[in-house]
Amino acid sequence: MPDELSLFDLGGPPAVSAAMPLMISSEQRSTIREAFKCLGVLDARAQFEVVFQLTAQRVRSPDELQASHAQQLILGLAERTRALGTERTGNAWADREEDTWIDRL
Repeated sequence: MPDELSLFDLGGPPAVSAAMPLMISSEQRSTIREAFKCLGVLDARAQFEVVFQLTAQRVRSPDELQASHAQQLILGLAERTRALGTERTGNAWADREEDTWIDRL
């Protein structure tokens, strides 16, 4: 029945809105800056390489980084910061970061 009101019929073509991605915030930028400082990664080229390693995003400026990628970067940098003081042996079992149920016995 063409006269029935359809839930999805709004009377015209749907409006298409191009949602702009949320870009990096000043708080995220400060957190990232401090993490790089803590890790001793002070050269811009090295920082951009770390950004690529942790987010798979090539950027030429921090302004190009989306907020979701910035959060991913923050988490990756935090993990690297935590691992700074630990010595890696190459043995995955010995290098695990958390206790297992066996360790807690």
